[in-house]
Amino acid sequence: MVRSLFLLVAVALAAALGACTPEDPFVPTFHVDTTIKHPAYLRIVHAAADAPVAGAVIDGKPFLGPLPYLDFRSGINEAKYYPADTAWHSIGFLGGGRMLSTGSLAMVEGAFYTAYLHGRDGDYRILVTRDTVEPPAAVDNFRIRVVNLAPDAPPLDLRMTTSPDDPVAVGVAYGSASAYSTRGAVDMERPGLTVTRSGTQDTLMSFPDGLMLLLGKTTLTLVISGYVLPSGSDPMLSFAAFVESTRDPVTGLYGNLPFRLSLVGIRLINLVQLPKDSTLDLSFYDADFEKKFPGQNDGFRRFYPGQDSVKRVPSLIYPEVRPMGYFLQSATKPVWRYRVERVSRPRVDNEDQVPISREDTLTTAINQRYTVVVFGRDTNFQVRTAELNDDVIAPSGSMARLRFFHGGFGSLTESRLRLRVAAAESGLQSYGTAPTKEMAFDAAAGPVTLEVVDESGTVVATASATLRGGTAYTVFLAPLGTGPGWIIRPVADGFAR
Repeated sequence: MVRSLFLLVAVALAAALGACTPEDPFVPTFHVDTTIKHPAYLRIVHAAADAPVAGAVIDGKPFLGPLPYLDFRSGINEAKYYPADTAWHSIGFLGGGRMLSTGSLAMVEGAFYTAYLHGRDGDYRILVTRDTVEPPAAVDNFRIRVVNLAPDAPPLDLRMTTSPDDPVAVGVAYGSASAYSTRGAVDMERPGLTVTRSGTQDTLMSFPDGLMLLLGKTTLTLVISGYVLPSGSDPMLSFAAFVESTRDPVTGLYGNLPFRLSLVGIRLINLVQLPKDSTLDLSFYDADFEKKFPGQNDGFRRFYPGQDSVKRVPSLIYPEVRPMGYFLQSATKPVWRYRVERVSRPRVDNEDQVPISREDTLTTAINQRYTVVVFGRDTNFQVRTAELNDDVIAPSGSMARLRFFHGGFGSLTESRLRLRVAAAESGLQSYGTAPTKEMAFDAAAGPVTLEVVDESGTVVATASATLRGGTAYTVFLAPLGTGPGWIIRPVADGFAR
């Protein structure tokens, strides 16, 4: 009987919340209740990356929503503090036809609060923070705090590049908020941000200078969400900056549309037959760059902030070379024009930076990860590229999940090959074909023998490797750089576990 009653209430609330959401996305879904006497003020934030669209329910009645994950729009949800009755005592988030999470609510007249939905499927939670909207008195000061809502995050430290020895926040555990920190003129304007595991130099997220403007006499909150170790289509670690101290001159409400930094991760895997002293750069076309320096460049930039991870990338055909990480770039556009350039050492000037691949495009989605694979031989434009979406879901802890990339230039170019691990194997792959997540297979973690076999079942290459449990890999085949033969390189997808 109790379960039936709950379901009836959930269905009724879902209908009510649905009625609040017009099909036109620019029609407001919230109206300020001016009848509340002596209110507190409440802001609602949906920060659960894998949760469905959800609406806030207070004391059994719809308050705001439905809201997508960290989605804010003018006239829809502007992250404002709305009047709330101090007599209200419970809050919940309803989404996907069910109550995702519930919690208690205790508010004081005239005070400001934020209720955050966070967590992951099966363990959604609500964090309610007490906020301040008062800016610092000094014109060259601002106030800032950090909220850690990344479900798999350890305690975090956050620093600004302008004052690395003076952390903004230290040891912020998942599901908690730091105290506000007052910062001086040295941190104003456009500092970079670095997030590390607390007490270590292990960088989890780093944003270069210039992406965010910080002004004096403001108070703001940085909300960290997403996943430290994303799997499949999980969003990467990212943040949104909410300004508490902005006041709407028309409604008198505090709060403002947040600045959300959405990223795309791009990695370069180099399988090209190159001399050891040659490396590759991944360069991206930027029309604004070409316009800024007319006649001096072809529009391909080699110095985006943070681009070092896709510059001077050595070839994995040499066993001692380790793969490099992802270039994290603000997702300002869905399609990236790129090309690959060879850099010979010692480098004297830009003239030894030679394009070796034809221009190609990479289509991306925000907060997702991609690998550009470069393979073939650096002669007569025999170098090719392929784009991989690194969205393979990691398996359980006792298993590894593998997909296979055939980069066997030379005698194997015309052969279709498969990867075999014990009794498990991939489908047949043609040379240079990008494997999808559907082509992945599972194998027991631990020490294994990787075998590449042709259509007849003949083994053409073998290698020993140790696979980590709970990890997805792409296994690359390429010519061995130190002599005849082949090299098989398993590379973990996403970020290292």
